[in-house]
Amino acid sequence: MSRIEEEKRLACPACQWVCYENPIPSSAALVRNKKDEVLLVKRGHEPGKGKWALPSGFIEIDETPEKACLRELREETGLKGEIMRLVGVYSQKSLLYRNVLIIGYEVEACGN
Repeated sequence: MSRIEEEKRLACPACQWVCYENPIPSSAALVRNKKDEVLLVKRGHEPGKGKWALPSGFIEIDETPEKACLRELREETGLKGEIMRLVGVYSQKSLLYRNVLIIGYEVEACGN
């Protein structure tokens, strides 16, 4: 493979196939209670193990960002929820993953 100078991407000189390096998609849940306090979880895995974060995680193959958001909320807190609105889409640089695309949703939680 050779590098395409203008684009700085790997490419095959024989067939011109280009290797695109894309960000890893993830979803995050922004959950607030009636006092407007934000629900945080203590990260169980690196990067950032032991730090506080929104319930979040990577989107699985054939999973929508909304379903990933609600799955991560359930896995990390035991709460079920309902997507209320898209908060935003953010790009985060990562030493481990290079670049993570975070899709944030406001979620109304229900459960224990």
